[in-house]
Order: sequence, then C-alpha cells, then structure tokens
Amino acid sequence: MAAAVPHTAHSGLSCAVEVPDAAVEQTAAREYAIAHDQSDMITLAGGARMHTLPPEERPSARVVESADPRWTPVSAALPVSAVRASSVAGRSKGPSSTIDRDLRTRWSPAGEGWQWLVYDLGAVQRISAVSIVWHKVKGDGTLFGIELSRDGEHYEDVDHGVLTGRGTKESLRSFLPQDARYVRVGFSADGAGAALAVQEVAVH
Repeated sequence: MAAAVPHTAHSGLSCAVEVPDAAVEQTAAREYAIAHDQSDMITLAGGARMHTLPPEERPSARVVESADPRWTPVSAALPVSAVRASSVAGRSKGPSSTIDRDLRTRWSPAGEGWQWLVYDLGAVQRISAVSIVWHKVKGDGTLFGIELSRDGEHYEDVDHGVLTGRGTKESLRSFLPQDARYVRVGFSADGAGAALAVQEVAVH
C-alpha cells in the first residue's frame, strides 16, 4: 500500500451539519453533540452537497453538550466492512471504535507523524462526504486529509484541512462525488497519545 503523505495545511476548519439554534443545549453533562453552520453549502444535481468557500473561509464547528453518548450521522452512512489503523495508543480502543456510534469510545494514534484510518466499504460505492467526530485536549491545529481508492493501493486526495479548538467537535467534509471502495483519513500526530482522539467516522 502506498504511504500516506502529510498535506499542506489550509487554515480554518470545515463546517458541517445544519442544526437549529434551539437544538444547542447547555447542560452540565459531558460534551457529546455538536452544532454546526454550513451556510456556504450548495446542493448539486443528484443531491450531492459541496462547499462554495475555501477551507480558510468556512465557519468553524461549535461545541455543545448533551447527555446522550450515542452518535447518529446527519445523513445515511455507507456500511463499512472493515477498518484498520496505522497504530493504536495503549489507552485507546481499536479502530473499530470509530464506527460503533458510541462517543464514549475512541481511537488515538500511538506514534508521531502521519497516522491514518482506512475504511473498507466492501465494494465500490459513490462517495461524496465524510463525517469526523474528534476530541482534542489542546487547541493547536492538527492537519488531516481524506483520500479515496478503488483498489486500496492507489489513493487520491479529495479533501484536507486543519482541526482546531479544544473539546469534542464534528465536521462533515463534502467533495464532488467519486466512486471508491477504500477511504483513508489521515492525521498529523505529535506523539502525545490522547492529544487527538477520533471518536466516530461515517462515510456518505
């Protein structure tokens, strides 16, 4: 398999799912749910969604709190037949915890440098977006990239950016629809273990 290479960073963070202000709850519970603004999104023929603004101009995700640890993708997610990771930190769960829809479980990389998760959909599917729920204990930026492949060997970059801010957040990254079987989501890790935790990923 070809090695993943870190991408050049673009400042800013993607926006994600549209949630009414009334859905933003302020409670004393743990941080779980996320509200977003995707006012720059447009709908293409066939229902695909994409951004009209470059990453540095998109609105940032906002952290909210909810007592429910269950996570439901905003749109139907494609089934994943297998998932693997470049490494697993000792205190985190395995990569399968990123598709269990439980925000109490997480995956964290063990090493430094470019770390990744690969999702096998079992067959070639039409893909137009990837949702990522992550938790950061630091507010510094973490580079990330999304790549697609038909054969699991040759990947094409479809999106990249920077995850910023502290706490639990979610981002729905949209791109032009493409046919692929494998989705590789990569992150720049600083070797701090729990500095970055990926809680959930969904492919749309």
